Amino acid sequence: MIPDWQLPPGVDRGLWNYLHADEMVAGYDEQMRTSHLARVDLAFCEHAFPTPGRLLDLGCGTGRLCAHFAAKGFDCVGVDLSEEMLAKARARTEAPSPTPPSVLSGPVSRASHGPEPGEGLPTESTALAPPSFPGKGIGGFGSEEPTPNPSLKGGEQDNSPPFRGGVGVGSSTFLKANLVDLTELADQSFDFAACLFSTLGMVRGAENRRKVLANAFRLLKPGGRFVLHVHNRFFGGLGWKRVAGQRLRTLLGRTSAGEITMPQAYGGAPLTLHHFTHSEAVGGLEAVGFTLRESQAVGLDGNETRGSRVYGWLLLAERPLTPAAPA
Repeated sequence: MIPDWQLPPGVDRGLWNYLHADEMVAGYDEQMRTSHLARVDLAFCEHAFPTPGRLLDLGCGTGRLCAHFAAKGFDCVGVDLSEEMLAKARARTEAPSPTPPSVLSGPVSRASHGPEPGEGLPTESTALAPPSFPGKGIGGFGSEEPTPNPSLKGGEQDNSPPFRGGVGVGSSTFLKANLVDLTELADQSFDFAACLFSTLGMVRGAENRRKVLANAFRLLKPGGRFVLHVHNRFFGGLGWKRVAGQRLRTLLGRTSAGEITMPQAYGGAPLTLHHFTHSEAVGGLEAVGFTLRESQAVGLDGNETRGSRVYGWLLLAERPLTPAAPA
């Protein structure tokens, strides 16, 4: 077992256990198939990404977003940390093809990537299987057989070459890397990016979450679009005691505001997921340079809603065509 001091930036013991839980990985695709949020975020992304281009999925899990958009002609790159998720992602792929040279700027990291969040937090009636936690893992795809990648230093073997979509259009490339430190990806190399299923909330530490958003901004071309999903810390389904505590910590400006820790349904150390206020999420996007274009409040049933029924938000942000003037 990896010692705590060797855990990647943005990853704690609970998240590490979650990402390597065999039961979670085994049931992940079925969970996505029945998830209202997975249906809604896909529709939101279709609206946000209207024409084929380069698409980056930050915390790609088993590759559902990449698979969907590759079939529509997009060239997709999925980034994740869970090797178990990556293995399932590989199973979706077919014939390999060469790595797009314009996507990678350095060696593909074989080290860890920031954890990937799941879904919503547990309600009082589902403490061991919260709607937030049994969400996604952080996985990327790769090939079964190592393939030389010209983007790697010293002729290393890259286990994550791109694959063609199932219908022969578009492509998918999967990388194991840390969302907090994506130095292996070139600046301004994507038209679109997404960070779904509360992946950002699973990254531990406000500064590490800021780095994830800054990486998304850096990797997008001017005019590029970014879709982010976050959970609502005041969602009524969390229970009135927990919500009241969060309101007090938020009012007092405590660093623990938004941090909600629950037992894992899959065993291991307790899992903590950061829940946001709407202003916190929007402010985080704007702080790294994004402009908010659209916001959709989503209920537990996937429908638009308001107030304490808001389970979370889907946010559409854009990298401005021209840099913002200095304040």
